[in-house]
Amino acid sequence: MYQSIDDPEPAHYSRSEVLSLLIVDPPPGSVTWIKVERPVFDLVGVIVSSLSLALILFLLALFLGCLAGLGIIRYRRRHEAENAPLQLGLSP
Repeated sequence: MYQSIDDPEPAHYSRSEVLSLLIVDPPPGSVTWIKVERPVFDLVGVIVSSLSLALILFLLALFLGCLAGLGIIRYRRRHEAENAPLQLGLSP
C-alpha cells in the first residue's frame, strides 16, 4: 500500500489494485523499451537559419524597392518630357 508523506497511516487508493491487476509480464523475447537519444537543441542552427531567412527577405525587399524606385523615376521623366514646353533653341 502507498503511504503519504503527511499521514503516517497508509492511504487507500482505489486505482492501485486495478493497475496491479492490469500489469502483465510480457512474453519472452518481446521488446519492452527502445533506447532513444536525448534530444539536443541546436541553437547555432536556429540562429544561422533565422539570419539566412532575414538576409533573403532583406535582399528581396531591396530588389523590390529598387525596382519600384526606378519605375517611379521613369514614369516621372516620361511625363515631364510630355508636358515640357517646346524649346526652339532661340536665344532672346
